Amino acid sequence: MQRSRFRVLFAFLAVTFLVFATQEQSMPARTELLQTGEEIRVGLTDLYSGKESITIKNSALGIGYCVGRSYLQETVLHSASGFTFTPASGYFVRLMELYSSYAAAKQTADALTRMGYTAYPVCVYQCTWYVYLGGSGKYSEMESLKERLLRVGDFGEAEILSGNNYRIWVKGSFGTFLIDVDEHMAYPQFKPVTTYEDSAVYCIDMGTRIYRGRMEIGRYQKSTLTAVNIVPLEEYLYSVVASEMPSTWNQEALKAQAVCARSYALVKAGYQGESNAKKGYKLVDTTSSQVYKGYLAETSKSAAAVRATKGEMVCYDNQVVAAYFFSTSGGRTESSEAAWSVAKPYLVSVTDIYETNPEKKPWLVSMTKKELSSRLSARGVSIGEVQDVKVTSYTDTGRVYALLISGTNGRTTLQESAIRTALGLYSTDFHIVQSGSWPDLVTVTGAGGSKERRISDSYVLSADGVTRASSAAEQYIVRGAEGLMNYPQKAPSSKDMIVFAGMGYGHGVGMSQSGAQGMAEQGFTYKEIVEFYFKGAKVK
Repeated sequence: MQRSRFRVLFAFLAVTFLVFATQEQSMPARTELLQTGEEIRVGLTDLYSGKESITIKNSALGIGYCVGRSYLQETVLHSASGFTFTPASGYFVRLMELYSSYAAAKQTADALTRMGYTAYPVCVYQCTWYVYLGGSGKYSEMESLKERLLRVGDFGEAEILSGNNYRIWVKGSFGTFLIDVDEHMAYPQFKPVTTYEDSAVYCIDMGTRIYRGRMEIGRYQKSTLTAVNIVPLEEYLYSVVASEMPSTWNQEALKAQAVCARSYALVKAGYQGESNAKKGYKLVDTTSSQVYKGYLAETSKSAAAVRATKGEMVCYDNQVVAAYFFSTSGGRTESSEAAWSVAKPYLVSVTDIYETNPEKKPWLVSMTKKELSSRLSARGVSIGEVQDVKVTSYTDTGRVYALLISGTNGRTTLQESAIRTALGLYSTDFHIVQSGSWPDLVTVTGAGGSKERRISDSYVLSADGVTRASSAAEQYIVRGAEGLMNYPQKAPSSKDMIVFAGMGYGHGVGMSQSGAQGMAEQGFTYKEIVEFYFKGAKVK
């Protein structure tokens, strides 16, 4: 028989999402202040990473380099078929003469092509071009090619280059050129020269998504390609706010989201828009950072929220901090120390009375022991057939901190955020229900003392009076001394089935988006919302 870790006070609140408030004190600490650049680099890992080919569909693009904080455009190329990027491999023969423009390098490459060679302009850095020949997988073929060139005598010295993890082909109706990085270790960036459809916004058309700013396509020492969007920070936020929070929500909630997203991006981006072949990105476009879906995801309300809070950030001790956020807490946020073993005085747990209409309702996730074994195997953990799962420790907020899973060939312990990601759960605020248990058994404390009782056999105090707990309810939400908890009415009938009954959605650290909406609906301003969730912090 499994007993709850919660003690229920006086009354059961069935199928109603209620929360109550406490205050947490913050402690002094310092975080690094990053300089505010006009642009940031965003790795488009959701759709445009690990690719053998990437196509930009624009019919014309400017080519240049970002040096420091300035983008210096070198030339514009036109291509009715767009621009297709693929990794380049093999050996090349490089002519040693340097050219100051694409046009000059192409003139030589075209002359060699007319003579029967296969030659390409090669971009290595700003106003620095070479001409390469070949591209064979055999060194001997390049030796023969080099000897032929030397006999002609019209093209100077040449050298053979082996393969590397940086070269990229760029092909279009204009022809083909090669990108190769030299000691500058920098990729060119491609800038739109026409606006998107009938808008006044210049965008890069990637096919599935459209982006403001410029695009850098690189290998970053890998065999495949990744697209990196170099975009002005404020314009980036137009899409992030709309991608992270419904634009139908209250404008004060959207403003709070804008301030948090701006602060997070500044801290996490790490460097500005400068061309780079070694450090592709630190910030990505998925929930691993914050969701960013480009220009078409923007809305007028999201853009208005960004403009209304322009330049405002979450600051602690006068320094910008990473303002984490998530969907739904389930009634109480988590501290960064409990979630990630990193204590931050502004990332402490707060009890949230404002999630009156949570984006993610209380949830049940069921899986067989075989499915659980497969999930572990996918992460490289092999313990044989799962036999038992139990919680070994909780955080102060009642979330699961450590989960022990035993199998026929050993055991493993999952901790902190690894629990959520490994098992595909919505949060770590859950308890486990298995066959043979009474999942709705709780300890009730009243005037007559304490006793155990099933919720399904109890009565509920509500605005309508005293009623019996619904026998039709799949789960009960109970307010106890330690917060809210989700209790299923029935245990699984099969011993092979495990049910995770939980609350909340996300890591639980920082601002609850559902709570922000609830606060906004109650009349709180965006600054009050942010400062409620980040104790001791100020919007500046």
